[in-house]
Amino acid sequence: MSQRWRSRHRQSSELCHDRDVAEREQLTDDQRKHLEFIQAVIARLSTASSTAKGWGLTVALAAYGYSASRTIPFVAVLGLISVCFFAVLDSYYLHEERLFRELYNDARKGCIDVYSMDKNVYKNRCPRRQVIGSWSIVGFYGPLALVGALGLFWAFPY
Repeated sequence: MSQRWRSRHRQSSELCHDRDVAEREQLTDDQRKHLEFIQAVIARLSTASSTAKGWGLTVALAAYGYSASRTIPFVAVLGLISVCFFAVLDSYYLHEERLFRELYNDARKGCIDVYSMDKNVYKNRCPRRQVIGSWSIVGFYGPLALVGALGLFWAFPY
């Protein structure tokens, strides 16, 4: 039952993208409420992503600073591990946010059932590799990891 519904939903979703937005009728109150629900989820995921970036920056820089001041390379390694952890966590939030944005677009066009929150149908439109390589992840955590590598080099006693 689930597989049949997904293939039917995927076909209707693909047809929906071909439909002109101007041809659709006005949104009902239920459809507007559905869009509000999806917007609330997107906002929570965005907040969680920002929080992960803040904590990742704080933890990593604290570890790098302590490692450089005390010349303890192990602490810099812990900072690099925390950067990797927070990058994976942030990419998860970003991936989920993008899936819900796809859901929002189809809900706005009236292509899905009202109050449907099934974001998993859109996984083929937003692969996880694409999210991990995005500027939001690489552009933030890449330089942070580079600072950690320099801190690790600095912390080694000669």
